[in-house]
This record gives sequence, C-alpha cells and structure tokens, in this order.
Amino acid sequence: AYRITASTAAANWTGPTGTTKAIADLRLSTDNFATQSALTAAGVQIAAGAAPTAGTTLQIGYNVLYNWTTDLPGAYTLPVRYTLTSP
Repeated sequence: AYRITASTAAANWTGPTGTTKAIADLRLSTDNFATQSALTAAGVQIAAGAAPTAGTTLQIGYNVLYNWTTDLPGAYTLPVRYTLTSP
C-alpha cells in the first residue's frame, strides 16, 4: 500500500513587498477539481492505493483562492513538499 501527502513548512505564502497569504489558499486536486483539498502544514492526503506500478502516474492540479481586496498583484512563493509513504 502507499500514500502520498502534500504539505508545507511555511506559515504563509511570501508575497510582494512583505505581504503574506494563507497557505490554505492553495488548493490541490487529482481529479480535475471534482474535489479539492486545501494545503496544510500538517499535510493533506492527495492519493492512496494498494500497490502502484512503475507506470503509475498522478496528475496534480493547483487552484489559488484570491481575495481581490487584500492580495496585491505580484509574485508569491510557497514551498510544497510531497511525501510518499508505505503505511
């Protein structure tokens, strides 16, 4: 069996001129956004299964929630860590 989680060690996104943005504003999806999960520091499971093969692929989509009144235009950065475990 396997499990894939996504997490971040950052408290917030880093934005232009020292602004920050909540990490939960980054949404991850593996089914073309039929469902989506907010990124957390503790980690969110994005895939699990019985036994992957060498040819198993996983497409991950990203969606960002914007607040037009507080999110300044510019580049934002947020490290995302993917962890593969065998429970």
